[in-house]
Amino acid sequence: MAVLTTSFRQSFINLSPSVKLILLVLLVLLFALFGSLLAMIVAIPAYNYSLMELSRIVTDPDSENIDVIRFFQILQSITLFIFPSIGCLVV
Repeated sequence: MAVLTTSFRQSFINLSPSVKLILLVLLVLLFALFGSLLAMIVAIPAYNYSLMELSRIVTDPDSENIDVIRFFQILQSITLFIFPSIGCLVV
């Protein structure tokens, strides 16, 4: 396993800065999409809303549904900032 991670790190170091930037943007978009999907999947049974109601709440929030918006924000923040940093520590 150590040989695999060493070769991965070495190949990443040898990439050009523009390719590294593109990979970073793709990873951010991937984790943002993952966070949104995870929030939708968990919020449907947790708040007993349909998928259409959740999409309406997210696109047009009001004061009655602030707890759902907070839930989405917390889960997306975790998946966007915490998961990638833990992944970098593991690899």
